[in-house]
Amino acid sequence: MPPVFRDQAGEVEAGSTLLIHAPQGASPFSPRKEHLIVLIGSVLTVHTAGRSGVSAFSAPLDAIGEVEWGCVLLRSWLKLTSPQGTAAFAFNTVREDLFVPLINRLRGVREAEKAGDGQYSADGQYSADGQYSADGKYFADIRSPAVRRDSAAGAALAEEKRKLDHLNLRAFKFMSYGRRSLVEGDTIVATLYQEPVAVRELRIGGFRVLTQFSTARLLILTDRELIVIREEKEISFSRASDYGCVRTFVPLRRLSSLDVRERGSRTELRMATTTGRTLHYALSLENPDLPGFVDAFNSLTAGREARR
Repeated sequence: MPPVFRDQAGEVEAGSTLLIHAPQGASPFSPRKEHLIVLIGSVLTVHTAGRSGVSAFSAPLDAIGEVEWGCVLLRSWLKLTSPQGTAAFAFNTVREDLFVPLINRLRGVREAEKAGDGQYSADGQYSADGQYSADGKYFADIRSPAVRRDSAAGAALAEEKRKLDHLNLRAFKFMSYGRRSLVEGDTIVATLYQEPVAVRELRIGGFRVLTQFSTARLLILTDRELIVIREEKEISFSRASDYGCVRTFVPLRRLSSLDVRERGSRTELRMATTTGRTLHYALSLENPDLPGFVDAFNSLTAGREARR
């Protein structure tokens, strides 16, 4: 246990199911506080060491309405929003593997059941005892029911990822992060991609000398959550894409309404959440993805209300 969190040792020993230490940043140019993230049962607590001592944010997992996961080169961070408040902590991208199980828990993703100690072939196929023919195909008679379920789930996930193929030439980075954001069991209902759109102009003597853009973003609506992928800078003076991205995951149950408004030369998409925040995105007036996205959202929310 890091010395600064010695007083929290009793809590950890009480039965934490997940424990992550995010150390303080070494660079004086990018200060990073020290954090201890503890999950006990279904309650997440983030301890933050500051100059005045250790503060804590605590909330049940199902109360966290937004999970923001940023990744820009070696700098990564998580920001969690709930009625209890907001918690944010940074970490080195090199060790993001430690945080993926936590992110999955926050998103409500169940860990896949293990199907024995099998192995994978070169093309990613699974066998319960690792035996394959020369062409990498299954020996059907050695596949257990659990293995067959894993194979079917993997094939279904690959099919969902292919729904983003249309972005290959338009927005390869967003397509890649979109694919990485999907998990087994997800079903894409609608997508909406928006290229950078001008939101403000400075004119002198009738000539445009400066333009501000709302940067590009991709919205993926699945049957259980909204995934928003955007640039780190939401407003920029350039259309150019930067390194990395910011992904936000919002459970569908946390989205209460959707509103579309025209704002001069652009459209504004507004989505209200049960945490009290409103997500708003600038779109071009003729975005071809918008009608289908709105219809899909309304259909999902109507079905949710009918099941209550």
